[in-house]
Amino acid sequence: MDWRNTFVSCLVFFIPSSACLSELPPPQHVVIESSTLRWNPPLGESNFNYTVQFSKVPEEEWHYVCGCNQPQFNFTAASEDFYGRIFRIRTETTNQSSAWIPSEQVLCEHTATCSPLFNLTVKSDKVYLWTGHKDQSLKREFGGHIVFKALYWKEDQISNKQEYYVGGGTLKIEGLKSGQKYCFQVVYLAYSKLYGRPSRVLCQVIPISPAQENIQIIVVGILIVVVLFGFGVCLYCFYKNYKKVKLFLQPPLDIPEHIQKFFSEELPHQQLVSNGTQELELDNNVMYVSEDTRKEEEDRSDAVL
Repeated sequence: MDWRNTFVSCLVFFIPSSACLSELPPPQHVVIESSTLRWNPPLGESNFNYTVQFSKVPEEEWHYVCGCNQPQFNFTAASEDFYGRIFRIRTETTNQSSAWIPSEQVLCEHTATCSPLFNLTVKSDKVYLWTGHKDQSLKREFGGHIVFKALYWKEDQISNKQEYYVGGGTLKIEGLKSGQKYCFQVVYLAYSKLYGRPSRVLCQVIPISPAQENIQIIVVGILIVVVLFGFGVCLYCFYKNYKKVKLFLQPPLDIPEHIQKFFSEELPHQQLVSNGTQELELDNNVMYVSEDTRKEEEDRSDAVL
């Protein structure tokens, strides 16, 4: 109801109502554009203040956002936090206020920060990549001119990205190498230009297919058999030629050089033994000479007698 009509009604019917005394005209034409909440001042007046609140749904608790002296509130820096929320605004002066005017719900069309949704299903050498929107507002705004660009690359080859373009739904990517780790990401393209923010990056290892797993098992089994067979042949040859192998491995019976040198030199104790033998022989000779001399002297003494 126009505040002038309310005021006239109060004067005509003399209704002492609080609405007649305290209610201000509310903001007009509340809209959300490019992460900015805008409204028109009531009756073109610019000397009002405004209180802005937000909530997840109208039935829940409202939270204070700002007391604004301009007919707008920019939430670009926190657009992700306000996604899906509802604002409400009212006009205020020192002791008067207007009714609350709600805004529409914040959707992707109201911000430029939405990112695509996507999920992965990995099967052996292929990946199923599902893409979708947070809401349908971008399809309403751009129609068929908004598409998804799916990117994937090997984890260690980020500069070599592969691209797919899809309008939505599930994309099948084939020809991926088993055992390799691939990373995936999705971005918006609106009129062939990047729009919003890129999605998160998901990396997955491509599993080995059952056929490849069976081949690996067979190869490993063959290698084990070959190794065991070779080991058995070596043992058999060793057993049959044990004496030859032992003789071949036996070191040559040669006296080390330092031992030969030790025995070839004349040792001090040998000299001592030789000297002792010579002295003993000398003593025996001396004793033998002395005994002969004694006999001769005895014979001489008998002849004299």
